[in-house]
Amino acid sequence: MGVGENIKKYRKQKGMTQRELADAIGVSVQAISKWECGGTPDISQILPLSTALGASSNELLGYADKKKELEDGWIEFLRAHREGSLQIIEYEKSVLAQYPNDETFLYRLATDYRIHADMSEDPIEKERYLQMAKAQFISNLKKFPQDEVTRGCLVEVCMKLGDREEAMRYVSESANKDELLKYAYKGEELKQHRQKLIDQYLVFLIGEMMSFKNAGPEEWRIAKNIIRAAIPDGNYQRYERYLWMLDMRLSGDCLRNLDFDGAMEVLTDTVDRMRAAKAFENVHEFTSPILYSRDTDREPHKRLSGEVGYIMIDRRGNRAENLYNILTTSDDYLLLADRADYQAMLKELEEMKK
Repeated sequence: MGVGENIKKYRKQKGMTQRELADAIGVSVQAISKWECGGTPDISQILPLSTALGASSNELLGYADKKKELEDGWIEFLRAHREGSLQIIEYEKSVLAQYPNDETFLYRLATDYRIHADMSEDPIEKERYLQMAKAQFISNLKKFPQDEVTRGCLVEVCMKLGDREEAMRYVSESANKDELLKYAYKGEELKQHRQKLIDQYLVFLIGEMMSFKNAGPEEWRIAKNIIRAAIPDGNYQRYERYLWMLDMRLSGDCLRNLDFDGAMEVLTDTVDRMRAAKAFENVHEFTSPILYSRDTDREPHKRLSGEVGYIMIDRRGNRAENLYNILTTSDDYLLLADRADYQAMLKELEEMKK
Protein backbone atom coordinates (compact mmCIF):
# COMPACT_ATOMS: atom_id res chain seq x y z
CA MET A 1 0.00 0.00 0.00
CA GLY A 2 1.12 3.57 -0.74
CA VAL A 3 1.46 6.38 1.79
CA GLY A 4 -1.93 7.87 0.84
CA GLU A 5 -3.72 4.54 1.21
CA ASN A 6 -2.10 4.06 4.63
CA ILE A 7 -3.13 7.56 5.77
CA LYS A 8 -6.73 6.77 4.76
CA LYS A 9 -6.63 3.34 6.43
CA TYR A 10 -5.30 4.58 9.78
CA ARG A 11 -7.56 7.67 9.70
CA LYS A 12 -10.64 5.45 9.36
CA GLN A 13 -9.36 3.10 12.06
CA LYS A 14 -9.13 6.15 14.31
CA GLY A 15 -12.65 7.19 13.35
CA MET A 16 -11.40 10.60 12.18
CA THR A 17 -12.74 12.73 9.35
CA GLN A 18 -10.42 14.41 6.89
CA ARG A 19 -11.27 17.73 8.57
CA GLU A 20 -10.33 16.41 12.03
CA LEU A 21 -7.02 15.03 10.75
CA ALA A 22 -6.29 18.30 8.91
CA ASP A 23 -6.96 20.32 12.07
CA ALA A 24 -4.82 17.96 14.15
CA ILE A 25 -1.70 18.50 12.05
CA GLY A 26 -2.37 22.05 10.85
CA VAL A 27 -2.98 21.54 7.12
CA SER A 28 -5.95 22.03 4.82
CA VAL A 29 -8.63 19.43 4.13
CA GLN A 30 -7.58 19.62 0.49
CA ALA A 31 -4.06 18.48 1.45
CA ILE A 32 -5.42 15.40 3.24
CA SER A 33 -7.66 14.61 0.27
CA LYS A 34 -4.76 15.04 -2.14
CA TRP A 35 -2.53 12.67 -0.14
CA GLU A 36 -5.23 10.03 0.12
CA CYS A 37 -5.76 10.20 -3.64
CA GLY A 38 -2.14 9.38 -4.34
CA GLY A 39 -0.20 12.52 -3.46
CA THR A 40 2.86 12.32 -1.22
CA PRO A 41 3.10 14.42 1.94
CA ASP A 42 6.28 16.32 2.68
CA ILE A 43 8.68 14.33 4.85
CA SER A 44 8.20 16.95 7.60
CA GLN A 45 4.53 15.91 7.85
CA ILE A 46 5.22 12.21 8.46
CA LEU A 47 5.88 12.55 12.20
CA PRO A 48 2.79 14.73 12.90
CA LEU A 49 0.68 12.32 10.81
CA SER A 50 2.00 9.26 12.64
CA THR A 51 1.31 10.94 16.01
CA ALA A 52 -2.23 11.96 15.05
CA LEU A 53 -3.07 8.57 13.54
CA GLY A 54 -1.39 6.46 16.22
CA ALA A 55 0.74 4.66 13.63
CA SER A 56 4.52 4.50 13.34
CA SER A 57 6.35 6.31 10.57
CA ASN A 58 7.30 2.93 9.12
CA GLU A 59 3.65 1.88 9.04
CA LEU A 60 2.62 5.08 7.24
CA LEU A 61 5.43 4.75 4.71
CA GLY A 62 4.49 1.14 4.04
CA TYR A 63 7.79 -0.17 5.35
CA ALA A 64 6.06 -2.37 7.92
CA ASP A 65 4.58 -4.41 5.06
CA LYS A 66 7.85 -4.33 3.11
CA LYS A 67 9.89 -5.39 6.14
CA LYS A 68 8.61 -8.97 6.10
CA GLU A 69 9.34 -9.27 2.40
CA LEU A 70 12.89 -8.04 2.94
CA GLU A 71 13.41 -10.36 5.92
CA ASP A 72 12.14 -13.34 3.91
CA GLY A 73 14.49 -12.40 1.08
CA TRP A 74 17.42 -12.19 3.49
CA ILE A 75 16.62 -15.62 4.91
CA GLU A 76 16.50 -17.09 1.39
CA PHE A 77 19.91 -15.60 0.59
CA LEU A 78 21.26 -16.99 3.85
CA ARG A 79 20.01 -20.47 2.96
CA ALA A 80 21.53 -20.31 -0.50
CA HIS A 81 24.84 -18.82 0.57
CA ARG A 82 26.29 -18.17 4.03
CA GLU A 83 27.03 -15.41 6.52
CA GLY A 84 29.81 -13.17 5.30
CA SER A 85 29.37 -14.17 1.65
CA LEU A 86 29.58 -11.48 -1.01
CA GLN A 87 26.05 -12.40 -2.13
CA ILE A 88 24.50 -11.70 1.30
CA ILE A 89 26.54 -8.50 1.58
CA GLU A 90 25.19 -7.28 -1.77
CA TYR A 91 21.63 -8.08 -0.72
CA GLU A 92 22.04 -6.10 2.52
CA LYS A 93 23.48 -3.16 0.58
CA SER A 94 20.51 -3.22 -1.82
CA VAL A 95 18.08 -3.09 1.11
CA LEU A 96 19.95 -0.18 2.68
CA ALA A 97 19.91 1.69 -0.63
CA GLN A 98 16.12 1.81 -0.19
CA TYR A 99 15.99 2.07 3.61
CA PRO A 100 19.31 3.59 4.77
CA ASN A 101 18.29 3.81 8.44
CA ASP A 102 17.18 0.23 8.97
CA GLU A 103 19.02 -0.69 12.17
CA THR A 104 18.81 -4.45 11.60
CA PHE A 105 20.33 -4.39 8.13
CA LEU A 106 22.95 -1.82 9.13
CA TYR A 107 24.12 -4.19 11.85
CA ARG A 108 23.99 -7.21 9.52
CA LEU A 109 26.08 -5.47 6.87
CA ALA A 110 28.80 -4.47 9.35
CA THR A 111 28.80 -7.97 10.84
CA ASP A 112 29.05 -9.66 7.45
CA TYR A 113 31.97 -7.42 6.50
CA ARG A 114 33.70 -8.69 9.64
CA ILE A 115 32.78 -12.32 8.97
CA HIS A 116 34.02 -12.06 5.38
CA ALA A 117 37.31 -10.70 6.67
CA ASP A 118 37.62 -13.61 9.10
CA MET A 119 37.00 -16.12 6.28
CA SER A 120 39.43 -14.55 3.84
CA GLU A 121 42.90 -16.06 3.50
CA ASP A 122 44.15 -13.07 1.50
CA PRO A 123 45.72 -10.60 3.98
CA ILE A 124 44.96 -7.61 1.74
CA GLU A 125 41.30 -8.57 1.39
CA LYS A 126 41.10 -9.36 5.11
CA GLU A 127 42.46 -5.90 5.99
CA ARG A 128 40.10 -4.19 3.52
CA TYR A 129 36.97 -5.86 4.87
CA LEU A 130 37.98 -5.27 8.47
CA GLN A 131 38.36 -1.58 7.65
CA MET A 132 34.94 -1.65 5.96
CA ALA A 133 33.45 -3.34 9.02
CA LYS A 134 35.07 -0.78 11.30
CA ALA A 135 33.75 2.14 9.24
CA GLN A 136 30.25 0.65 9.17
CA PHE A 137 30.19 -0.04 12.92
CA ILE A 138 31.37 3.54 13.59
CA SER A 139 28.60 4.87 11.33
CA ASN A 140 26.03 2.64 13.04
CA LEU A 141 27.17 3.76 16.48
CA LYS A 142 26.73 7.41 15.52
CA LYS A 143 23.14 6.67 14.52
CA PHE A 144 22.43 4.43 17.51
CA PRO A 145 24.81 5.57 20.29
CA GLN A 146 23.16 3.40 22.96
CA ASP A 147 23.75 0.15 21.05
CA GLU A 148 26.30 -1.64 23.24
CA VAL A 149 26.33 -4.70 20.95
CA THR A 150 27.59 -2.54 18.09
CA ARG A 151 30.12 -0.91 20.41
CA GLY A 152 31.40 -4.33 21.42
CA CYS A 153 31.75 -5.39 17.78
CA LEU A 154 33.64 -2.18 17.06
CA VAL A 155 36.06 -2.88 19.92
CA GLU A 156 36.61 -6.40 18.57
CA VAL A 157 37.30 -5.15 15.03
CA CYS A 158 39.71 -2.50 16.30
CA MET A 159 41.62 -5.21 18.13
CA LYS A 160 41.77 -7.36 14.98
CA LEU A 161 43.26 -4.34 13.20
CA GLY A 162 45.79 -3.86 15.98
CA ASP A 163 44.23 -0.57 17.13
CA ARG A 164 44.23 -1.32 20.85
CA GLU A 165 44.34 2.34 21.85
CA GLU A 166 41.24 3.08 19.77
CA ALA A 167 39.54 -0.05 21.07
CA MET A 168 40.12 1.06 24.66
CA ARG A 169 38.73 4.49 23.83
CA TYR A 170 35.44 2.93 22.76
CA VAL A 171 35.49 0.79 25.91
CA SER A 172 35.99 3.89 28.07
CA GLU A 173 32.90 5.51 26.52
CA SER A 174 30.70 2.56 27.43
CA ALA A 175 28.43 2.33 30.43
CA ASN A 176 29.30 -1.37 30.62
CA LYS A 177 33.10 -1.43 30.43
CA ASP A 178 33.54 -4.88 31.98
CA GLU A 179 31.53 -6.54 29.21
CA LEU A 180 33.45 -4.79 26.42
CA LEU A 181 36.85 -5.53 27.92
CA LYS A 182 36.31 -9.14 26.86
CA TYR A 183 36.97 -7.99 23.30
CA ALA A 184 39.99 -5.87 24.18
CA TYR A 185 41.96 -8.38 26.27
CA LYS A 186 43.97 -11.40 25.20
CA GLY A 187 45.80 -14.29 26.83
CA GLU A 188 46.19 -14.28 30.60
CA GLU A 189 44.66 -10.81 30.86
CA LEU A 190 41.49 -12.08 29.16
CA LYS A 191 41.43 -15.22 31.31
CA GLN A 192 41.56 -13.20 34.53
CA HIS A 193 38.94 -10.77 33.27
CA ARG A 194 36.56 -13.62 32.40
CA GLN A 195 37.08 -15.02 35.89
CA LYS A 196 36.10 -11.64 37.30
CA LEU A 197 32.90 -11.65 35.21
CA ILE A 198 32.07 -15.23 36.19
CA ASP A 199 32.54 -14.26 39.83
CA GLN A 200 30.17 -11.31 39.43
CA TYR A 201 27.58 -13.40 37.59
CA LEU A 202 27.67 -16.04 40.31
CA VAL A 203 27.19 -13.41 43.01
CA PHE A 204 24.21 -11.95 41.16
CA LEU A 205 22.68 -15.36 40.46
CA ILE A 206 23.03 -16.67 44.01
CA GLY A 207 21.84 -13.38 45.48
CA GLU A 208 18.79 -13.32 43.22
CA MET A 209 17.91 -16.93 44.02
CA MET A 210 18.15 -16.28 47.75
CA SER A 211 15.95 -13.19 47.57
CA PHE A 212 13.56 -14.48 44.91
CA LYS A 213 9.93 -13.81 45.82
CA ASN A 214 8.53 -16.82 47.70
CA ALA A 215 11.94 -18.53 47.52
CA GLY A 216 12.03 -21.76 49.48
CA PRO A 217 13.94 -25.03 49.90
CA GLU A 218 13.89 -25.89 46.20
CA GLU A 219 15.52 -22.59 45.19
CA TRP A 220 17.97 -22.73 48.11
CA ARG A 221 19.13 -26.25 47.21
CA ILE A 222 19.63 -25.21 43.59
CA ALA A 223 21.73 -22.26 44.78
CA LYS A 224 23.90 -24.61 46.88
CA ASN A 225 24.37 -26.95 43.93
CA ILE A 226 25.42 -24.06 41.69
CA ILE A 227 28.13 -23.00 44.17
CA ARG A 228 29.39 -26.55 44.52
CA ALA A 229 29.46 -27.10 40.76
CA ALA A 230 31.41 -23.85 40.26
CA ILE A 231 33.85 -24.60 43.12
CA PRO A 232 34.27 -28.39 43.07
CA ASP A 233 37.51 -28.40 45.11
CA GLY A 234 35.76 -27.15 48.28
CA ASN A 235 37.82 -23.96 48.52
CA TYR A 236 34.68 -21.83 48.81
CA GLN A 237 36.31 -18.79 50.43
CA ARG A 238 33.72 -15.98 50.65
CA TYR A 239 31.06 -18.14 48.95
CA GLU A 240 30.98 -19.99 52.27
CA ARG A 241 28.91 -17.02 53.51
CA TYR A 242 26.20 -17.95 51.02
CA LEU A 243 26.42 -21.66 51.85
CA TRP A 244 26.14 -20.81 55.55
CA MET A 245 23.01 -18.70 55.03
CA LEU A 246 21.48 -21.33 52.78
CA ASP A 247 22.12 -24.06 55.35
CA MET A 248 20.52 -21.98 58.11
CA ARG A 249 17.46 -21.43 55.95
CA LEU A 250 17.23 -25.07 54.90
CA SER A 251 17.71 -26.51 58.38
CA GLY A 252 15.23 -24.01 59.83
CA ASP A 253 12.67 -24.98 57.21
CA CYS A 254 13.17 -28.66 58.03
CA LEU A 255 12.60 -28.00 61.74
CA ARG A 256 9.42 -26.01 61.05
CA ASN A 257 8.14 -29.06 59.18
CA LEU A 258 9.32 -31.40 61.98
CA ASP A 259 11.75 -33.04 59.55
CA PHE A 260 14.49 -33.64 62.14
CA ASP A 261 16.47 -36.04 59.95
CA GLY A 262 16.49 -33.46 57.15
CA ALA A 263 17.70 -30.74 59.54
CA MET A 264 20.54 -32.94 60.80
CA GLU A 265 21.55 -33.79 57.24
CA VAL A 266 21.89 -30.09 56.40
CA LEU A 267 23.78 -29.32 59.64
CA THR A 268 26.11 -32.26 59.09
CA ASP A 269 26.96 -30.84 55.68
CA THR A 270 27.75 -27.49 57.34
CA VAL A 271 30.12 -29.10 59.85
CA ASP A 272 31.76 -31.23 57.14
CA ARG A 273 32.60 -28.03 55.24
CA MET A 274 34.05 -26.44 58.39
CA ARG A 275 36.29 -29.45 58.81
CA ALA A 276 37.41 -29.40 55.17
CA ALA A 277 37.96 -25.61 55.25
CA LYS A 278 40.98 -26.03 57.53
CA ALA A 279 43.01 -27.03 54.47
CA PHE A 280 42.40 -23.56 53.01
CA GLU A 281 42.88 -21.45 56.14
CA ASN A 282 45.98 -19.71 54.76
CA VAL A 283 44.83 -19.58 51.14
CA HIS A 284 43.68 -16.13 50.04
CA GLU A 285 42.72 -17.07 46.49
CA PHE A 286 40.24 -19.39 44.84
CA THR A 287 41.69 -22.56 43.38
CA SER A 288 38.64 -23.57 41.31
CA PRO A 289 39.48 -23.67 37.56
CA ILE A 290 36.91 -20.99 36.64
CA LEU A 291 37.88 -18.64 39.48
CA TYR A 292 41.56 -19.48 39.86
CA SER A 293 43.66 -16.60 41.26
CA ARG A 294 40.69 -14.40 42.18
CA ASP A 295 41.51 -12.60 45.45
CA THR A 296 38.92 -13.21 48.15
CA ASP A 297 39.57 -10.66 50.89
CA ARG A 298 37.64 -7.72 49.50
CA GLU A 299 36.01 -8.04 46.08
CA PRO A 300 34.24 -5.10 44.43
CA HIS A 301 31.12 -5.90 42.44
CA LYS A 302 28.32 -3.98 40.81
CA ARG A 303 24.90 -4.35 42.34
CA LEU A 304 21.86 -4.50 40.06
CA SER A 305 21.32 -0.83 40.92
CA GLY A 306 24.66 -0.05 39.28
CA GLU A 307 26.29 0.95 42.58
CA VAL A 308 29.60 -0.61 43.56
CA GLY A 309 29.51 -2.75 46.69
CA TYR A 310 31.91 -5.20 48.33
CA ILE A 311 31.74 -8.86 49.26
CA MET A 312 33.63 -9.44 52.46
CA ILE A 313 35.11 -12.56 54.01
CA ASP A 314 35.60 -12.36 57.76
CA ARG A 315 38.74 -14.37 58.49
CA ARG A 316 38.52 -13.53 62.19
CA GLY A 317 35.11 -15.10 62.60
CA ASN A 318 34.76 -18.54 64.15
CA ARG A 319 31.96 -20.35 62.34
CA ALA A 320 32.20 -23.33 64.69
CA GLU A 321 31.54 -21.05 67.64
CA ASN A 322 28.74 -19.28 65.80
CA LEU A 323 27.04 -22.55 64.91
CA TYR A 324 27.49 -23.91 68.43
CA ASN A 325 25.81 -20.82 69.87
CA ILE A 326 22.91 -21.09 67.43
CA LEU A 327 22.37 -24.79 68.13
CA THR A 328 22.41 -24.33 71.89
CA THR A 329 20.35 -21.13 72.21
CA SER A 330 17.73 -21.24 69.47
CA ASP A 331 14.43 -22.83 70.52
CA ASP A 332 14.05 -24.37 67.06
CA TYR A 333 17.35 -26.25 67.20
CA LEU A 334 16.75 -27.37 70.79
CA LEU A 335 14.09 -29.64 69.29
CA LEU A 336 17.04 -31.85 68.33
CA ALA A 337 18.45 -32.02 71.87
CA ASP A 338 17.47 -35.66 72.48
CA ARG A 339 19.27 -36.97 69.40
CA ALA A 340 22.64 -38.67 69.85
CA ASP A 341 23.96 -37.31 66.50
CA TYR A 342 23.05 -33.77 67.63
CA GLN A 343 24.95 -34.18 70.91
CA ALA A 344 27.95 -35.62 69.03
CA MET A 345 27.87 -32.60 66.72
CA LEU A 346 27.94 -30.21 69.70
CA LYS A 347 30.99 -32.00 71.11
CA GLU A 348 32.81 -31.72 67.79
CA LEU A 349 31.94 -28.04 67.51
CA GLU A 350 33.30 -27.43 71.01
CA GLU A 351 36.60 -28.90 69.91
CA MET A 352 36.64 -26.99 66.64
CA LYS A 353 35.96 -23.59 68.22
CA LYS A 354 38.97 -23.79 70.60
